[in-house]
Amino acid sequence: MNFDLLIERIRADGIRLALSQNGTIKATGEQGAINRWLPIIQKQKPGIIAALQEGVNAIIMEPAAANARPIYWERACGYIVGPATPEWLAKVGNGVTASFWVVCQFQGMPIWVNSTRLRNKRQFELQIKPMVVELIKELR
Repeated sequence: MNFDLLIERIRADGIRLALSQNGTIKATGEQGAINRWLPIIQKQKPGIIAALQEGVNAIIMEPAAANARPIYWERACGYIVGPATPEWLAKVGNGVTASFWVVCQFQGMPIWVNSTRLRNKRQFELQIKPMVVELIKELR
C-alpha cells in the first residue's frame, strides 16, 4: 500500500495527522471526518506511522550549481533583500507537504530561504525603500 497517498487522502478530507511524543498518531479536524477514517487509520497504523516519521525526517540536500545566479527574497516585514549566492538546495518532507529551500550566506550568516519567498532582481530594485524616522520624544 502507498501510505503517502493514503495520508494525502486523509488530509484532503480536512484531517491533520501528527505523531505524538510517545509515537502514536494524533488526528485533528472535523469529528465526522475523523470517525470515517478512524477504522482505516487503526488498521494501517504501523505503515502510517512509518510514513509520517519518514516525512518528518526527510531532508534532501544537494549543492547548488557553481554558477548559480544570486537570489533575492522577501522577509516577513515585506522588504525584499539580497543578493546572496545559493550554496545548497534542500527539500524538506515528502508529498504535498514538502517544502523547498535555498541555503546561502547573507551578511556573514547562513540562512534558509523558503522558495515561496523568492523574488527577482527587478522587484528588489523597484521596491519602495522604507524611510527611517525619528520618533517624537516629547511634545512642544
